[in-house]
Amino acid sequence: MSLVALIWCRSVCANNIRVTRAGLTAQQYAVPESPSNFTFVFTSISWENSYRFPAESGLINWDAAWVFIKFRVGRVNPIRNNVSSLTPGSSTLSVGRADHIRPGMPLRIISGTGSLPTGVHVVWVDSTLHQVGLSAAPTADLAGAEVEFIRVWEHAYLSNHIGGGLPTAAGHHFPKNPVLSGTTVAGGLGLEVGLMLSELAHDGTFGGDLPRLSPQNANFNPVMGVFLCRTTGNNSSFGGVSVDSLVLRWNYKSNMVGDNDIVEIQVHAVEMVYVPQGQFYLGSHGGTERQRFYSGSDSTRPYKVLSESSISLGSGGLNAEQWSGAGQTLPAAWPKGYKAFYCMKYEASQGQYRDFLNTLTLQQQQARAATATAAVGTAALGSGSRNNLRILTPGSTTSLLPAVYDVSAPTTEHLACNFLSWEDGLAFADWCGMRPPTELEFEKAARGPVYPLAGEFAWGSTRVVAATGTFNANQAGEISIPDSANTRLNNAALGPVRVGSFARSTVVSREAAGASWWGIMELTGNIRTPVIGLGTVEGRSFDGRHGNGRLSVLGSADVAGWPLVSYGGYRGGAFSDPIDRGRVADRAGMNSQATTRQADHGFVGVRSRFCSVTTDQPGVLNQSPAQPDPPRADTLCSFTASGSSGSLERFWILGGDWELVTGQRSATVSVWVGSAPRRLRVAYFNDCGCGPERVWE
Repeated sequence: MSLVALIWCRSVCANNIRVTRAGLTAQQYAVPESPSNFTFVFTSISWENSYRFPAESGLINWDAAWVFIKFRVGRVNPIRNNVSSLTPGSSTLSVGRADHIRPGMPLRIISGTGSLPTGVHVVWVDSTLHQVGLSAAPTADLAGAEVEFIRVWEHAYLSNHIGGGLPTAAGHHFPKNPVLSGTTVAGGLGLEVGLMLSELAHDGTFGGDLPRLSPQNANFNPVMGVFLCRTTGNNSSFGGVSVDSLVLRWNYKSNMVGDNDIVEIQVHAVEMVYVPQGQFYLGSHGGTERQRFYSGSDSTRPYKVLSESSISLGSGGLNAEQWSGAGQTLPAAWPKGYKAFYCMKYEASQGQYRDFLNTLTLQQQQARAATATAAVGTAALGSGSRNNLRILTPGSTTSLLPAVYDVSAPTTEHLACNFLSWEDGLAFADWCGMRPPTELEFEKAARGPVYPLAGEFAWGSTRVVAATGTFNANQAGEISIPDSANTRLNNAALGPVRVGSFARSTVVSREAAGASWWGIMELTGNIRTPVIGLGTVEGRSFDGRHGNGRLSVLGSADVAGWPLVSYGGYRGGAFSDPIDRGRVADRAGMNSQATTRQADHGFVGVRSRFCSVTTDQPGVLNQSPAQPDPPRADTLCSFTASGSSGSLERFWILGGDWELVTGQRSATVSVWVGSAPRRLRVAYFNDCGCGPERVWE
């Protein structure tokens, strides 16, 4: 017996990540059809500009590849003869053989007696009785009919085991033969699993006796994918990554796949950036950003997020101008950005959305695209504004075969994908095993942990150079004009640029690259980033759960608690917006809840990372030698934080123009005092991030 794979090896393209091969190996089935049977998926993956910053740099931060697998059972669509309704008016069919028939499959009658309602699909399969249940009863009972079942792509549930060496019966994920480039080869590569529910664990042994569509809970919490990232950070941990063979254990029985089934495999990868746990600020210090957050009744003072505990909204806590949240409470479960999370490094690209559409059924495509059945070359989402997604092969309402989509030229797959509605973005996130971000997470992803600068953009300054044109448009070497441009804003005629394109090889600063504190690209400008807001009842009900890898048969995200209509709005601005809309603290877009496809709307997904650091807080801060309070500008002095938390080191954050000279990670630091008001913060930290801070302001 053996599981056989037909491989579709196409990566989800972002800026430069590539999946170049995939296959199955070392199937474990000592006991036939045992719930614990599994196999290994191997693939090759590479991407450029990978990094892991050391703590000395002031960044607890790295990038990663989020890797997940889709599969489809069977070599061709299964066709069954002599299919009949079990009883008159019944939604149960007797199919003779139920192998390779899966829940979610659409079906059509090729010949024989009977008729089916539009949109009917399989909801359950009984392999013993050779029966299938339909979502609706036939409009005319089937009797000896010939029926075709249309295959569907599904999300593979992986193992919770991380290890090294060779695949064994115990089973581990591991990267084999990794190559890291940079000034010198630094550190290695490691993996961490991404659970459906990030704060619950499992032992990786859930099996085929569980229903395929089990809800998310403590007993069914599968691994949706893995993060591949550098494990060591030092001053040369930057450059390309290439893994000859990434080996992932697939618990195929938990997907109700048989030992002898033939399957097709797709391996997908998305570049992500780690945003660590820690306190941060919302709003602006004395800025003029519209509808910005502020603290209490003082509109000049930013609000500091101290934890993931519930937050009172309005004059007694987190406040904002012109909003409906006053007097409400933001629940503890609502993701506030304090806890660690991964964020997509780039906006969703047209290549990514193409690959997503090409795994959907015809009915799902009709919801997630403007059309699925129009002529070859028809725009898939919208016309103009540089959206190049087109129909390559039309779908058919007769055969029920889905459309095939592609971009108009290979080099345009890296353009940011615009014309995405909010529901399009939710569906994409659900399919990836991600979730939408909240607006608090947006500000942390952009600004980082530092004190806000009035009017700042995502790169931490008020200087902005908006592109006025494009050179070598739609070519591999496409760049924005002028060469110093760091964003797309204030020019509706331009459309979006290639994701990550402002991070040119000659660029050496965040400001020039248009990068956030953590290295996330285009959080200011290019296309708008829809986010879940706290000014609506539906938005405040969000509890941060991840996508489950599947959509409803109608093509919508099916995760309970995700806001579908009254979600909040957008942040960061787009190519069509005035420059001030790109400021980090600007919330004017939170009154714009677009539910239709807009030329300047896209999507960025996130995933929570469950980890923790100590709850200990460093002791009191003392300065030496004795200085006036506050210390004089342009002087050098030392600060010491007392206390202890085992072997954990201290992480220091300075505000304004103060500079840390030496001592990061230690109890005492040497600081060059600047002219800005004193803002000195210190906390214990590990790779997860920072614990509670001791602040001297």
